[in-house]
Amino acid sequence: MVDMYTQLTYREDGIELIPGASAGQRSTVLNRMPMAKRGKPICAINIAGQTVASGGRSLSNLAEALATATLTKVVLKVGMTKKDIVVITMYQAQRRLIIHAIEQEGVGEITFLTLIRLREVKPN
Repeated sequence: MVDMYTQLTYREDGIELIPGASAGQRSTVLNRMPMAKRGKPICAINIAGQTVASGGRSLSNLAEALATATLTKVVLKVGMTKKDIVVITMYQAQRRLIIHAIEQEGVGEITFLTLIRLREVKPN
């Protein structure tokens, strides 16, 4: 996910931002993404807001959750179906917050994919 975001937003030097990803750049990245469907839009959002730790190592961001719920409601209004939508998040706490926000918008159930970071423990 981070790899895809980087390729869509930064030039090869990894420093200079791309003002808009061309169709060629999008297709190169999307070809490596098994969950992307040809002819269907893909959207990654990063909204400024306060990230909150919820006890353990899981994080959440209310502004991002609300933006995700709003975006989901909008794309459903313009013809996408719930089965076309997959929300990908890095943290369980964020998934729970987005589910709550989506319920508040009256959207109903959609598919979620939570990326779990596995840490390799190296012996000393």
